[in-house]
Amino acid sequence: MDKRKVKRILIAFSFLFILFILFFIIYIIKKPQPTCSDGIKNQLEEGVDCGGSCAPCEEKIVVEDIQVKNIEWVDTAIGNFDTVVTIKNPNNRLGASTIKYRLKYLDQNNKVVKETRWLDDFILPEQEKYLLIQEIEVPESFTKIKVDFGDIIWKKFTAQQQKPRLEVIMTEFTNSFQQDLSGFYRVVGTLVNESAIDLESIKIKVVLRDNQGSLLSTNSQVINSVRSKEKRDFNIPFPSDYNMDRVEKVEIKPETNIFNSQNSVIFYGISDEIK
Repeated sequence: MDKRKVKRILIAFSFLFILFILFFIIYIIKKPQPTCSDGIKNQLEEGVDCGGSCAPCEEKIVVEDIQVKNIEWVDTAIGNFDTVVTIKNPNNRLGASTIKYRLKYLDQNNKVVKETRWLDDFILPEQEKYLLIQEIEVPESFTKIKVDFGDIIWKKFTAQQQKPRLEVIMTEFTNSFQQDLSGFYRVVGTLVNESAIDLESIKIKVVLRDNQGSLLSTNSQVINSVRSKEKRDFNIPFPSDYNMDRVEKVEIKPETNIFNSQNSVIFYGISDEIK
């Protein structure tokens, strides 16, 4: 190849190289700057257009189902039954402000012999609690109970929220029949609201058991307008025909729905809902 061809080739490559440099500079100048709305994961973002210098990425929350730990029942009168369902919320940041549920009473062939209406309750994060269903008239042919859950409204616990602190002190199980001829046994005690706020409604659930841990009876009482640090006495009656002479263990569980803004509006406010 003669020198003139080599020179032309070098000149052509040089020209192409200069064009490449010019186009690259123009691209750099015209290239749009990274933003938090360009649909591209850049500028050290944790996700597309979120995290890093952008707004935090939306937290992906996996909701675990409410667990049914135990179902117990006791015949309180001919054909009338109290049922205690122990449930647990395995979620540590989510509670349910509303739980719709119903009971189905089944015979040995799994045929439904009785079905309750839809009932309401709530549960806090990581809480294990009782659902009390009292005085349901059911044919004695049933052999087991099934719990159906309907709509559940989940709410996220925020950093500003705290679980309520409720304590029960000075409890006693007494036979008031010997004192006032009322014919009732009673569970008495004192509720203490150790929470940082006033609470409009606190429910006290009581479960009575024999020395084997078997269910004997249940009852509950609502105490309204309990101020922070206030102590309130309660007195919950049990008819004497409920095998009260066999009572060996008294379980008392106070609870309040902090997701209800009318119950705890001062401190807790309203949480984010997850349906």
